[in-house]
Parts: sequence; C-alpha cells; structure tokens
Amino acid sequence: MENNRIKIIRKERGLTQVELAEKLGVAQGTIQKLENDQIEFSTNWMRKISEVLEVEPYELLPLDMQPKEISPEEREMLRTFRKFAPSQNTDNANVSQSQKDKKHTAQPAKLPEKSNNGR
Repeated sequence: MENNRIKIIRKERGLTQVELAEKLGVAQGTIQKLENDQIEFSTNWMRKISEVLEVEPYELLPLDMQPKEISPEEREMLRTFRKFAPSQNTDNANVSQSQKDKKHTAQPAKLPEKSNNGR
C-alpha cells in the first residue's frame, strides 16, 4: 500500500531522486526514505515537495485519502447554499474590534449560589 505519491508524481515530472533532492536541498537518500516511508511524511515535507513538483499538497497523499469529486446534485446544492448564505467577509463588518475581543475572551464559569436552607 502506498503511503504517499512522491515517486509517482516525481516520475511523471521526469525527475530522478537526485534531481528532486537537489531542488529541495537535501540528499538523494532523504528522497528515497520519504518515498519508501522510512521518514515521516510531515506537512512540512508535503508543502516543500508539492511546491517543487508543482502540485497541490493533497495530491501527494494516497488516492484513497484525497478529496472526492462531488456529484452534480451536490454541486447544485452548494451553489444554492452559497447564493442564500451571508458572505463570510461581511459577517463581522459592523462589529468593533473591542466587541470581537470581548466575544472571544474566555469567561469564568459561574457557580450556583449555595443555599443555607435547613441549617
């Protein structure tokens, strides 16, 4: 089972491990270890390699972990939702910075007051 698609995409781009390593400023052995899952394929590696290979970072993931295409029905639902949903850019347009800060400031929990009934 493939853990990443570095080797596949590298070969599609006509690059050797040595050439990819040079572009990334690492040793060829590092590329080999990444391709063979001997080094953790972190988001940092994903970002760097995707830039060099000119792909989206998620394209380096195994196919079963990549986003799935949405159906025409789902696409239409999304269009309808976006048409009627308020713009994300204007949600806080009329809120002052102090109100925003106050809204996101953690408030201590209030404890119920103790009753002295029956004592």
